Amino acid sequence: MSQHDFHDQAPRNISRLHSVTTDTLKHIGQSVPPDERKPGDLVFFDTYKIDGHVGIYVGPF
Repeated sequence: MSQHDFHDQAPRNISRLHSVTTDTLKHIGQSVPPDERKPGDLVFFDTYKIDGHVGIYVGPF
């Protein structure tokens, strides 16, 4: 799923933002416990900084 696909599925309109960063996405969303994740949820993980990267949860394997 690409950023374009995410924009099409997002419950909030983030397409009007000038720049969409991981920090932006983290602060406009709502945190859920790991056992309540659903496919399409955004997941943040540490890279070069805390929550430095975002992925899209596809479900358990």
